[in-house]
Amino acid sequence: MSWSKRITVAYLNIEAAEEDYFSKFHENMETILESGNTSGIFEAGQLKYTWRVAERVDIDESATYFFTLVRERISWPVWVNDDGNYAELSLPQGSLGDISFGFVNPAYKTLLCFAAGAGGCVSGFKKLLGQFSPEGVVRLTPYFEEHIDEKVLAWDCYKKVSFSFNMPSGEDVTEFANTKAGELTKIISFLGGLKADVTVSAGGGKELLSNMMVKDILPELLENDLCKSLTVRGSDFENSSQEQYDLKNAQVKYMELLEVEGNYITESDAKQLLVRAVNERHSMIFNPR
Repeated sequence: MSWSKRITVAYLNIEAAEEDYFSKFHENMETILESGNTSGIFEAGQLKYTWRVAERVDIDESATYFFTLVRERISWPVWVNDDGNYAELSLPQGSLGDISFGFVNPAYKTLLCFAAGAGGCVSGFKKLLGQFSPEGVVRLTPYFEEHIDEKVLAWDCYKKVSFSFNMPSGEDVTEFANTKAGELTKIISFLGGLKADVTVSAGGGKELLSNMMVKDILPELLENDLCKSLTVRGSDFENSSQEQYDLKNAQVKYMELLEVEGNYITESDAKQLLVRAVNERHSMIFNPR
């Protein structure tokens, strides 16, 4: 039995505090592949993540590492039969999870990833890449069409910021609540919601939003893949004409309707899809930003 799934691949630039992060990441991956011990587990919040380096793929004369990442599911589907009987689904060992796939190229500091199951993939890969940093933190910045993000972050005046969150499950709400943006929008979890549309405006006069605080929160919202829209209105100078952009929809993405055989996307299909995504934006990825 086959079914179709619309896949969206995100293109992200990786930033790390350590100057030697990428050279050491490359060394770690080569050691891992050579040893044959290619998988690992880490926990973040209440969730367990299992990752594996499936293989090395040489693209544009540089090493790209193909990862699988499975996020444990706390809530499971139920078993049901034709008589309407249902019960808890029990497994002899292990647990259920949602799988994501990604290409990591340390030479060009680039991540391409997509979620093959429920939820997003960017936050999970951010946590995974943080496992290889002494500080435990990396930053993922999306690639944008015509550098719209840089233009907006260079503005001096901000009049309005609007953003929307759409979370598939309560687990995602809990994870989001632990982020900086989540701290500012606790009403979502307080009311038990999964979706929120927030608009913060300086009003109709000459008042403006806090320049420093807007510049601080925008990168946080940009890298959060549960944030589905992020519209910013502002200008270079106080008396100049105002502009407005939806930064989320200005992100570079690759989309494809994939025919899936079986219950989930295979590594082989995922790899081929990621290769097609690389080819689609080859010049963007392999030219310095």
